[in-house]
Amino acid sequence: MASIPFSIGIVGCQPNTCLAASIVGLRRLGSSTVRAFVLPKHGQLAVGVVWEGGAWDARRAVPPSLVSGLRIPGVQLYSLQRGRAVAAAPQIEAIDISTPDLNELGCRMRQLDLVISVDTMVAHLAGALGTDTWILLHSDCDWRWPTTGEHTYWYPSARLFHQDATGDWKGVFGRVRAATQERSTR
Repeated sequence: MASIPFSIGIVGCQPNTCLAASIVGLRRLGSSTVRAFVLPKHGQLAVGVVWEGGAWDARRAVPPSLVSGLRIPGVQLYSLQRGRAVAAAPQIEAIDISTPDLNELGCRMRQLDLVISVDTMVAHLAGALGTDTWILLHSDCDWRWPTTGEHTYWYPSARLFHQDATGDWKGVFGRVRAATQERSTR
């Protein structure tokens, strides 16, 4: 899904007219009338997290110790992480709600207040569904993302958090933690 714009020659789009938002049927994804899963909300800001993009790109891996810094009053963390990194969910104190089923994943993300993710399929799906999404980008992010700034035309509901220097996830998480605290008090 994320490579569709590049493969058909689209290098930009106008705000709120994104290709991802206009793909026929995409808005229906995650809106199943029969939900097998209901998010256990606890009257807190429900935040889904993905901290690793996979072993193929170590630049998209955030140390779980930094992600655990999002455990703040008024916030409940939910893990959307898949693969070997899911083993860190207990260290982060995130409730694991991950699933390999794309439609079910969409249903679960629509129940969250916010998704915070490194650049992965989860970030793209959340953005395409219109879920509030904060995307964590390494300093040499790929062509889809602007190299500076917090906004992208691809997903109007997304906010970008760039590394200031190669490998500096600590700085990113300082900003993400502050923004999460602010969001949790609204």
